[in-house]
Amino acid sequence: MTITLPRITRFARTTSTKPRPTIAMAITNTGAAPIHLVDHSPGFGWWRAAPPATIAPHTTAIVTATTQDPGGTVSATYQLPDGARARFAANNFGSGVDLDDTDVDGPWRITRALHAGFPDLSATYALGTP
Repeated sequence: MTITLPRITRFARTTSTKPRPTIAMAITNTGAAPIHLVDHSPGFGWWRAAPPATIAPHTTAIVTATTQDPGGTVSATYQLPDGARARFAANNFGSGVDLDDTDVDGPWRITRALHAGFPDLSATYALGTP
């Protein structure tokens, strides 16, 4: 399955002409049941496309945020069918980018890939069933 992330066009929320770092995350639920949002944070920025309340089985949600300079951490946490939680996170800083804060409880697994880094980070995540 190929997932195409939206092309990010940086913009300023204010009248400033200074571009802002952006983060795009494609979160795929490969399981047989929906997962439900329990927490989310655009870090020190704002959502351009906030995480959906539910991600249906075998579908992908695209989440995007714009962060304040010099970057930031964006995350979305979902409750899984067995009560476990999965946190999808991206750290987008000029000094380094990573997906290290991504984790999941129990026997579940998250496959993740970083496709582009600062200032416009893009990443994909696939939640796998135990």
